Amino acid sequence: MIDLLPTSRAPLPGFVDKLMALEEDGAALSISAIHDFMAGDSPDLGAKIIVVSDGDKPGGDALAHDPGMELFSFRGTTKPEFLAVADALAQARDAKAGPVVIADVWDNPGGGVAGDSTILLRTAIEMNMTSIALGTIWDPMAVRLCHAAGEGAVMDLRFGGKTSAFAGAPIDATVTVVKTACNAVQSFGTSVVPLGDCSMIRVSDIEIVLNPNRSQAFSPDLFTNLGIDIKTHKLPMIAKRQVQAGTIGITCQKISEAEAKTLIEASGLDVPVISNGGSPGMWQAQDVPVATEYRFDTYVFNDSSLQDRSACTWDDCALSVLVTVVSVPTSNRAVVMPAPRS
Repeated sequence: MIDLLPTSRAPLPGFVDKLMALEEDGAALSISAIHDFMAGDSPDLGAKIIVVSDGDKPGGDALAHDPGMELFSFRGTTKPEFLAVADALAQARDAKAGPVVIADVWDNPGGGVAGDSTILLRTAIEMNMTSIALGTIWDPMAVRLCHAAGEGAVMDLRFGGKTSAFAGAPIDATVTVVKTACNAVQSFGTSVVPLGDCSMIRVSDIEIVLNPNRSQAFSPDLFTNLGIDIKTHKLPMIAKRQVQAGTIGITCQKISEAEAKTLIEASGLDVPVISNGGSPGMWQAQDVPVATEYRFDTYVFNDSSLQDRSACTWDDCALSVLVTVVSVPTSNRAVVMPAPRS
């Protein structure tokens, strides 16, 4: 029998309790219900009852019969409801609490598929949804292109949907390469799962993890290790709790998230000030009319980041350090050491 048998939903918890009671009564050394693996699509991976007896095979066979037939009786009755993609996304969009997790259970590399489905992403883009983190999409070539372009690059990219028509067509979009990471990992309990050299890109305010190693999404650090903050301040109830706890001001990741103002005001909180800052961009402050104030700081001392943006000259920097160049391994990286004192 191949079916979906979640032990967190009735009647499976009671069934497992019966097996544990048989063990406690000493009827067998061990009695286990092995749930099947639907994504494997093989009869050998069907559900089974396994009884370990103390040298009593006939007794073990007999003991396995009734639980086995009961397990078979659950066939077709235990599968949870699966939502259509648009319905799931709509429920997530309208949720009063969050974050909301949507799992594409069949785009699962653990079941043998490629893990490059674009169906969820394409639907989210078509629904003009924002504040979404999606991962992973398996696309080694797209990862290489992102690493070659470098962080901050804006480029046209085709990614995902390259192995099967059933997983959706490739996405063609103008993307921002937000982060590239070598030898990225995620957690699986106490284990570490290698993801390879990954890239995190942004499309229409949706952040997407691209990876070259096919892998399931096991842990939130799949996202946080690549710079995606899955805790959002766009949830008004979180903002309310923070204000009630004494906080002054609500921080958004980027100024484009000022839509949070509308959500927070709708929940009954005033937003009299929208503040942004950063010395490198202070000369473009007028280009962000939604902000009511601008904070800048390092302009007092100046540094290489400001010089790179032509906000100052090298002579305007407050401190310079004399060093000896040991090597220049790449065109944009140098190994240096402090110069010896004279």
